[in-house]
Amino acid sequence: MPAPNAPSGESARTRPAERDWFGDAIKLFDAPPEDDRTQAVTAAASIWIGYALFCEAIECLTLTTADARHKLRSDLDYAHYKATECLMMEAERAGLNAAPLAEAKRVCQELFKPVRGQVPATNPYGVEWFHHPKCTFDTWPDCLGEWRYALPPAMQEAIRQGEEVFTRLMVRLSITPAVKMPPPPDPFADPRKFAHAELKGQERAVIEALCDAGGELPIADLAAVGGVGWDDPFNGFRNAQQRLNPKLKSLGWTLMRQNNAANLNPMKS
Repeated sequence: MPAPNAPSGESARTRPAERDWFGDAIKLFDAPPEDDRTQAVTAAASIWIGYALFCEAIECLTLTTADARHKLRSDLDYAHYKATECLMMEAERAGLNAAPLAEAKRVCQELFKPVRGQVPATNPYGVEWFHHPKCTFDTWPDCLGEWRYALPPAMQEAIRQGEEVFTRLMVRLSITPAVKMPPPPDPFADPRKFAHAELKGQERAVIEALCDAGGELPIADLAAVGGVGWDDPFNGFRNAQQRLNPKLKSLGWTLMRQNNAANLNPMKS
């Protein structure tokens, strides 16, 4: 079976399986149960048809950092690779030619590289956004709309053949593919984990309360949180700020006061 082109620098042996959005699916791909592979194939089909939608969701995240989006892009490409590998294995089991799936996956990622800033925007095959302007479909390859037929003939044929094998496989396995969108990542995951692992008592209570509140709380409300209990809210906050900021600095976060509110923010680079 031809390999579906692993992302650069990554392999199934060395890439960590734990992922913010795609970890559960990758675990299924790595070790699908022999008595019921349907769950793994269904997850693979979701990532296969949902690649453009996942791309769009990542780029549209507003409550996360550029580094977090970069990580999610990398995770998506690896999940896409593993999903293709899973589909190819099942296609061979079903007596289908699996090679078109690998080629269609390669074309899909080539088309979306310019959108995600991985190659210069002048690349002639880059979509302007994630869907053809006249297309109302979100899933691959329908999201390409009429623009699909303006691509070079070899690309068109790769997409057509991959779609044909994918459709036949879904029919044989009685699977109706659907995109299952993951929940958005927690923008406060890093300070939350840091508080749990490194802080105690009042300091931990302050950071966890701010994470739970989306990064901002009136100081008077923060003072009343269980485990905080400042009799003098503003003096209590000032003392906590002095103790916590040196610890948060290595994490790239800072505790600030804005008007009468406490704010937990990532530090500006």
